[in-house]
Amino acid sequence: MRIKLDKHVVVIAVITACGLIIALWPGGTSHAFHRLEAIGAIRRSVRHQSFRANRRYQQARLSANEAYGKLPLSFEITQGQTDGRAKFLSRGAGYNLFLTSTEAVLSLEQSRGAPETERRGRKGSGRAKIDVLRMKLVGANSAPKIEGSDQLPGKSNYFIGNNPKNWRVNVSNFGRVHYSGIYPRVDVVYYGYRPRNSTARLY
Repeated sequence: MRIKLDKHVVVIAVITACGLIIALWPGGTSHAFHRLEAIGAIRRSVRHQSFRANRRYQQARLSANEAYGKLPLSFEITQGQTDGRAKFLSRGAGYNLFLTSTEAVLSLEQSRGAPETERRGRKGSGRAKIDVLRMKLVGANSAPKIEGSDQLPGKSNYFIGNNPKNWRVNVSNFGRVHYSGIYPRVDVVYYGYRPRNSTARLY
């Protein structure tokens, strides 16, 4: 024997049962209402705190980027911390610049994955791709006088290994590097310049 119930009757029965449960609950409908109100307040508070935390993070990130963008391009005098052919060097995010007696060597580092090793089933930790750009003045003096100017307050320190003889401390930083007599009565000056709302440029 089968009993067929109209779906509307079933819905009404469920609603009635829910009403009885709320009515029999300690405190009745008033207590249930206050519980729902408290849950809603907690959810609103969590959303508000999450929004405030995200906004503080975004503000801190913008401030850090703005401060970093105002840092001047600096040149370290070479004192054994790199290839001896470089008289000055400059380091930055993703690049190294080496100034030798005859040329400027710009090393650009880009990170890329290793799809070939991944296809072979091995773990591929990204490999560094390095592009090198060399800039040389044709027919220039191969032994110009090179010196730094606009000395900056910061110092660089290199503590390489356990032997203090290999350490390089208090390495001076300069805002400009001056090449005297690169051509007859012609000097060359390397310095960094960052226009507003733009990236750093080398001149």
